[in-house]
Amino acid sequence: MDAVSLLGSALQTTSPERSFPTLRGHPPLVEPGEEFSVPERVEPVDSGVRIVVPPEYRYLYPVVSLAYYFAAEVVPGDEPRIEGDGWTYPLEPGFEARTAEVLRQSFHMDCLVRTEGFYPVDLHERETTDLDLDWGRLYDLPLAERLGEYLDVPFEVVEPELPQWTLTTDVRPDPENVEMLPFVAGELSIVRSPETVTPADEEGGVGVGFLRASDDGAPATTNVPTGPNRSVPATSAVDAFDERDFVRGGASADPVSDTDPELNADPIRGADASADRGAVAAEADFVRPDPVDTVEHAWVGDGVPLDANKATLDAYHRRLEAGQVEQSRISVLVVCNDEQMREEGDVADLYGLRDMVQFDIEVRHDLDREEMRDALASDVDFLHYIGHVDDRGMQCADSYLDLTDEDLEIGVSAFLLNACQSYQQGEALVHRGSRGGIVTLSDVANSPATKLGRIIARLMNSGFNLRTALHVAKRELITGNQYIVVGDGGTTICQSRSGGAIVVDLNGDPDENSEIETKIYPNGSHGIGSLSRINLESSNTNHYVPSKILTCHVSNSELKDFCDLELFPVFADGELRWSDDYSVN
Repeated sequence: MDAVSLLGSALQTTSPERSFPTLRGHPPLVEPGEEFSVPERVEPVDSGVRIVVPPEYRYLYPVVSLAYYFAAEVVPGDEPRIEGDGWTYPLEPGFEARTAEVLRQSFHMDCLVRTEGFYPVDLHERETTDLDLDWGRLYDLPLAERLGEYLDVPFEVVEPELPQWTLTTDVRPDPENVEMLPFVAGELSIVRSPETVTPADEEGGVGVGFLRASDDGAPATTNVPTGPNRSVPATSAVDAFDERDFVRGGASADPVSDTDPELNADPIRGADASADRGAVAAEADFVRPDPVDTVEHAWVGDGVPLDANKATLDAYHRRLEAGQVEQSRISVLVVCNDEQMREEGDVADLYGLRDMVQFDIEVRHDLDREEMRDALASDVDFLHYIGHVDDRGMQCADSYLDLTDEDLEIGVSAFLLNACQSYQQGEALVHRGSRGGIVTLSDVANSPATKLGRIIARLMNSGFNLRTALHVAKRELITGNQYIVVGDGGTTICQSRSGGAIVVDLNGDPDENSEIETKIYPNGSHGIGSLSRINLESSNTNHYVPSKILTCHVSNSELKDFCDLELFPVFADGELRWSDDYSVN
């Protein structure tokens, strides 16, 4: 509690302007010690706010973002609450939900009030939030008094105007997780601290990857998109694709089909690989965290989370080591170790489609073990691996390279291991020096894996971070649920041209005026609270990030000019397109 009380020492101000990401420094780090000590340079901020919670990790962890953003003192007490001079706000009932509401509401209102200070811009959210408040007076109040007046407004009144929050992090209430708290708080994440977790075993009805089950344990069908406005029922991801499509793992020794001999002509390398290819290695303990309402979801604790970023401490520390590096050249290495997957190797054409940013792109095929070692040790910003992975490791031309056993030097910063069951190999990369990457939890069929690889390539090239890139890919491909992010999910390889990560949804008749919904996600230095404004004549106000900007009656000529500004994903009638190839009549 004493350590969490000092997270707010990194704030550059206690005024509403701290809602700008540039005025929120990174919280001081925390590590175990024999006794509590604080470096002289870390000085507490007297904000006048106190957070009272029972002295248990399951109560402490969910308030870390509040403690940081309010520069609050955290003290023990029986009833969870927030206190200021002359006011008290209870955090029960529904402790974790209430803490999330306080974070979202107070941050939102700070963004509105800051328009009364040094940056008196027109803000869309200020215009749409219908509150009879004296914004100028609120701006001049000390933090504690201002927060008390914010919380006098019922959450239900402001909730309709709140943007979808970006990140929820589940931090298991174990003492060894305390070192993760500064990084979680620095992202202004909503925090939950689950005492129990649901094991994700197929017999229990939740399954791994695509397998789903209804409440009674019977398999449930999933509608898998096969084109615009069309779907087919399926019980697994692979069902939705050609049954002849091979998977990206070692081959099974058993026949694929008892009725069709052609399906037994196995095109997969490694015919002596383990026959148990249905899921990740048996020693991995899968967990299924509760669903979240945010765009992104991270998991801190033991187990392999389904549909969440497996966050690790060493990856977050590398974020600090990397800092905000201004790079004029981005290096991308595409490795394809199977000739039947050469189609995805064309992703090299999708990297580097940027003005003002130079990409060094190298494509290599059929690397042997030593060549793969050298590739992993190279100073590469992004590795896009296409090939096979099984319980022996990454398949190379002459043998397998097991990253969990080998004493390897890793220089690769971020990666996509687009192969079957690549979680453990990816985790080993992060453990040995990478910041983060996208991996698979189960076998993946080649055709959808190729499609996902091409989507991720374009998104990373457009400046998306790993978590948001996978979020967008899942909108297009249900097979995206077989993938998760390991390490630092906020990792990017370059900055988008406009700073934030942009996703556009088009509605309406393309032959007439369109309705455009632009979602802007925080990204890199353009974090939560940044100001944003889209370049459309019909949109003339600023928004704070994260934003969902609805623009109506956009003409085809204006839409064309908008799509020409930069590369971003476009969903037209639910189907993923791209701004550089979207045809406007």
